[in-house]
Amino acid sequence: MAHWKRALDGLVVTELPVDHTGAEGLAQRLDFEIPVDVRDRVAELAREHGATEFMVLHAALSVLLARLGAHDDVAVAAVTGGRRWAQLEDLVGPFLDTLVLRARVAADMPFTGLLTQVRDFDVAAFDHASVPFEQVVADIHGTPQVALALQDFGVEPLQVDDLTIEAQESVDDTPKFDLQFSLAAVSGGYAGTLLFDASRFAEPTAVELAERFVTILDALTAAPDAAV
Repeated sequence: MAHWKRALDGLVVTELPVDHTGAEGLAQRLDFEIPVDVRDRVAELAREHGATEFMVLHAALSVLLARLGAHDDVAVAAVTGGRRWAQLEDLVGPFLDTLVLRARVAADMPFTGLLTQVRDFDVAAFDHASVPFEQVVADIHGTPQVALALQDFGVEPLQVDDLTIEAQESVDDTPKFDLQFSLAAVSGGYAGTLLFDASRFAEPTAVELAERFVTILDALTAAPDAAV
């Protein structure tokens, strides 16, 4: 817990501008795509800087949130696999951890500089993932309401005679976050899903947010030494 107290000291979670307030949360799903050439640049940038594709995506999302909230201290929730012990490997069902990832986005810093910062923070965060999310956020002002998840493996359709069985993500009617960006690596790039709280964000706003994320990721990976 000492690590998280140091890492998140002084963090104040900034509220994003919303379309509606006051209604009960209702999850809605929006699908989008990130082209293969952008994913190739994400992977190349990750390799060059000793990072992962998730870290590049995290850095780009932090730039988007900094622009939306007009604040340079950005917190994102990361949903990760929680099977840290061999005894859990053969058990059926999801084992997930939620982490708080922080990025300080200075307007004059190059994207490569932000990526280095994000890489170092994320590595330390994953090393301390055993602390429950509820304990981590207890000492900060506000709870991150934007989440990011990357699925870097695919589940192939199962063919049984003339029947094709495909995995489908279920959507809980009650959103855990205002916005959750989930990406899956596919042959054509990334298949993206934005789960958004429809009681706070109108669908056109969600479409715009997904489009802006793709645009920012494209621009930042094309010119990573330019200021964010």
